[in-house]
Amino acid sequence: MKAVLAGVCLLVAAGLANITYWEADADAEVRSYSPDGEFGHSDYLSVWMDEDDEVEYRSFIHFDLSNIHPHTFIEYGLLRLHLYWTGFESGMLAAYKVTDSWEESTITWNNQPAYDLEKVLFYDWIQWAEEVELELDGSVIQEWVDNPSDNYGMILVVANLFYPHWQDLAFMSRETDDGPLLELHPDPFPVESLSWGMIKVTEW
Repeated sequence: MKAVLAGVCLLVAAGLANITYWEADADAEVRSYSPDGEFGHSDYLSVWMDEDDEVEYRSFIHFDLSNIHPHTFIEYGLLRLHLYWTGFESGMLAAYKVTDSWEESTITWNNQPAYDLEKVLFYDWIQWAEEVELELDGSVIQEWVDNPSDNYGMILVVANLFYPHWQDLAFMSRETDDGPLLELHPDPFPVESLSWGMIKVTEW
């Protein structure tokens, strides 16, 4: 009987796990062909690479997650981006954790912050659609929740060139009504939150 009751309590807890939505508080693109240009107030976030012309665009996005309860455990996140334009039906896109500070109004190609290739939020082949949905690795987001001062956002880059030497796309920035949106999915059964007593009861 106790085992059934414990199971019901866990299911209720799972149902009460709140999915939260966060709008970007900063975003910007940088362009290699205009290394000192400031494009933080552009309506678009471009991700573009052209090997022939040696041109690359990268985009940075930041979400302020400092108001999340520190004991929240994140399973994964969904980054929702509205597509403005692309020259292809699909392609490879990557998102990495940024490791230094930047400002939307002053970031350029020349002063852009570093990012960690080992901290992969997303790396996959995606199909372009009006709304592109990227499933982000929860462990990196968890680092932002546990240590808000370490949250410098993410960078979007071309992961692998498609055809034959270039790939280009642009998303809507936060300066529009369809800017980036982060949907956080908490883990309803994080191992870190389970006490010995809870485990003991469920095994009765």
